[in-house]
Amino acid sequence: QTDTAINEIQEQSRTDLVNLYNKIEQRLSKSPWLGAHFSIADSYLFATLRWAIAMKIIDLDKLPHLSTLFNKMHNDDLMKKVMADEGLI
Repeated sequence: QTDTAINEIQEQSRTDLVNLYNKIEQRLSKSPWLGAHFSIADSYLFATLRWAIAMKIIDLDKLPHLSTLFNKMHNDDLMKKVMADEGLI
């Protein structure tokens, strides 16, 4: 019964995350960044996207605005340096 409860919580958490990423997708349809300009929030979003993709929670092919932000951040020279320094690439 514990395994069932854990599975239910995990599935609900995945659903909640997908819903949140869909809301962010809508926001990004109006602006290339979460705020008026690039901020730490966009960097943190990028970090969570890397995790959500690795965990197969989201498919960026279905989220074009999030995909654009992800690719912009992923290809940024400074972001590449940070990821390399952290051992992420």
